[in-house]
Amino acid sequence: MPANTITVEGWDGKDRELIYNINTLADLEKSLGYPITRISADPLMVGVVAMRCIVWAGLKTRDRKMTQIRAGDLIQAWVDGGKKLSELFDFFKEGMKMAGLVDEEDEDDPDSPPD
Repeated sequence: MPANTITVEGWDGKDRELIYNINTLADLEKSLGYPITRISADPLMVGVVAMRCIVWAGLKTRDRKMTQIRAGDLIQAWVDGGKKLSELFDFFKEGMKMAGLVDEEDEDDPDSPPD
């Protein structure tokens, strides 16, 4: 299992792996039509289209049949199961850190403690 793999247990009855690396992020940017740097750090500011693309990009490495529609269905099952969208976004942020694509602590993060 690559170091940048996040296993989400029991998601719609199955353990699923989210993988974020250069290739998945390139596909994400291509799908969105803009750089991932435009994705807000605040999950409440991430639109539904971006959230679906984020989940699709993370899942498609292990599941080559994954589509954006299926990713949307999985997100709906997640929410219907009483879980929060912000948790999915946290997996994305963690995957970015694990892949070494963002700093462990973002200086612009308002939740970061001051130096």
